Amino acid sequence: MVQRGVAEWARALGLIPSGLYAMTSAFEGERSAVLVSWVQQCSFEPPMVAVASPKGRPIAPLIRDSHSFGLCQFRRDDQFLLRTLSREDSDPREVLDPIRCETLTTGSPCITRATAVLDCEMMRHIDLDGDHELYIGLVIGGKVYDEEANPTSCVLASGMIE
Repeated sequence: MVQRGVAEWARALGLIPSGLYAMTSAFEGERSAVLVSWVQQCSFEPPMVAVASPKGRPIAPLIRDSHSFGLCQFRRDDQFLLRTLSREDSDPREVLDPIRCETLTTGSPCITRATAVLDCEMMRHIDLDGDHELYIGLVIGGKVYDEEANPTSCVLASGMIE
């Protein structure tokens, strides 16, 4: 069924996979997080990810100054994380206070109730002519917290799909 009033390009764009992630960072005792949904692996060797984050979020200076960020994937039905991270009335420096986190290598907070996390060193920041900015991160660590979570497919470094 074709949706009336929706451009064909918009329908096609909507088919690109997305998920729910918290992008986190910390610097000199301050930490914060922002919800992001556009994340993509962009290199095998070395392993890198591209993350689109809404412009003007308070996390941007923390990422800039620490040169790092965490990427925490969580389930769409995790209402606690969704509510806590999307509250616009909370202080961005306190958004992670009710959430249990640990750090891996960079010092970026890793949410322990996430399905999995990646710990990234920021390699590039690209200010796009749009409402989002792009961060390219070198994956230097990671952890799977939910062993039950299975990806629909796994792209290997060889380019083969498992």
